[in-house]
Amino acid sequence: MLYIRVILEKFMSLIGVEVRTRGRVISIRRMRKSVFADLFSVDSKIQCRFDPADGFCPNNGDLVEIVGKCILSKSGEPTIGVSNVVVVGKWSANIDFKKVLDGGSSPLLAFMPGAYGHFHYSQIVRNQIRSFLVSENYFEVQTPILGKNYNGGRSFPVSSFCLDNRIGFNRTTVEDRMQALIAMGYEKVFQIGSVFRSGKELTFLEGYEAFTEWKDGKDRIKRMLAVTVEKLIQSGIGNPDIVSDRLMKCDWLEKDFFDGVGELTGISSGQILEGGYVFAELLKKKKLIKGERVSPETIADELANLVAESTGVPTIVNGLPVWSSPLYAQNKDDDKRLVRSRMYIPGQKGGFEIGMQENDYERFIERISQQRKVWNLATDDDRVRESDLATVISGGLPPTFGYGLSPDRLVKIWRQDCSNDPYRE
Repeated sequence: MLYIRVILEKFMSLIGVEVRTRGRVISIRRMRKSVFADLFSVDSKIQCRFDPADGFCPNNGDLVEIVGKCILSKSGEPTIGVSNVVVVGKWSANIDFKKVLDGGSSPLLAFMPGAYGHFHYSQIVRNQIRSFLVSENYFEVQTPILGKNYNGGRSFPVSSFCLDNRIGFNRTTVEDRMQALIAMGYEKVFQIGSVFRSGKELTFLEGYEAFTEWKDGKDRIKRMLAVTVEKLIQSGIGNPDIVSDRLMKCDWLEKDFFDGVGELTGISSGQILEGGYVFAELLKKKKLIKGERVSPETIADELANLVAESTGVPTIVNGLPVWSSPLYAQNKDDDKRLVRSRMYIPGQKGGFEIGMQENDYERFIERISQQRKVWNLATDDDRVRESDLATVISGGLPPTFGYGLSPDRLVKIWRQDCSNDPYRE
C-alpha cells in the first residue's frame, strides 16, 4: 500500500507498474468510455480512470481502496488505470458530498479535502514554540483544568458538573498556578493547553519568567515568533511577504498607546485617561466600537489593535493605560500607564499581550476592587470572592514578565481558511 503522495513523487518511475492505494473519491467526470475521478488522501490527490464495463460506479465521498497501473492520460496527467476497487467506507450521509461545505458547520466537514491541514499546521506552530522555549531553559508545565475558585476576569465562570454536583470551575486562565510555580523557584515556565473562554481557539500559550526586564522579555517573544514563522515558510505554509520578512528579522514597529490612539481618533490623552464607559461613549460616537456595554479592558485591547492594524506591519503598542487591566504592574515613572504591550501581526485578527505582572498585593486588591465596581457585580457573584491569584500574590512574588497568545491563531496569518475544529469550516 502506497500513499498517494508517494505515488506522485515517484510517478515517472512507476509508469506501467501496478500500485495499491486508498483515498476518498472526489470530482467525478463521466465520459462515454471512461469515468474519471480524483482520489484524495491527507494532502494529495491523483486522477483515477474507471472502466464502466467493470460495473463499478464511483460516488463522491466514498472511501475506496484501489489497485491499478500508473499511466499518463492523453493530456499527460498522472493517472491510475483502476483494475480493482473495494469500497471500505461508503458515503451514506443524507447530504451530497459537494454540499457539505455550504452547511458551514458539521462533523462531516472533517471528511473534506484540506481538513487535515487544519490540525497539521497548528501542530507545527506549537512544536516550534515548544522547541524554542525549551532551548531558552524554560520548564514546560501542565496545570489542573478544574479549580475550586473562579479565576479569569470578567468572562463568565464556566462550571463543570457531575451527577448534578458542581465539581469546579473550568479554567479560563492558567496564570494563578503558573505564578505559584514561579514562587516555588521555577523561574521560567510555559504551558500550551486548553482554556474555556472561546470557541474560536483550541489552545493557549502562557509563559512567565522571573527577574526579567520588559524589554528583554519583548526581545525573547520576537525571537520566538521569528523562528516559528521561518518554520511555517519552510513547510510551505504561505508565501514570504513583507510581514513574514519583518517577523523573521525581528523588525517590529513600536508605538506609544496614547500617541497612537490620539492619531487614530483625535481623542486627547486626558480623555483617554478618564477611561471606563465615558471613554466608550466617545468611541461609539466615532463608530470605532460597537455594543451597548463594553468593558474598559476590551476597549483598550481593541484600540491597541486598531492602532497597530493601521500600520500594516508587525507592531507593538506600548504603555497601555492603568484602567486597561489590574494584572499588570504600573509604570514607576508614570502611574497612569502599565508596563504592558499589545503585539499585533497583520492578518492575525487580534493581538496578544505581554508585560510585567503586578506583584504588590495591596495594590492588586485595590485595583481589582475598582475593576469590579465598574462591572457592577452582584455581591453573590463568584467573581467577587478573592481569587487564587490574589492569594498567590499575597505570598510575595518576584518581578515577573508574562505573555499569552494563541498558537492556533498564528497559522491564520497566511491561511485565513484555517480552523482548529474539524467540525467547522
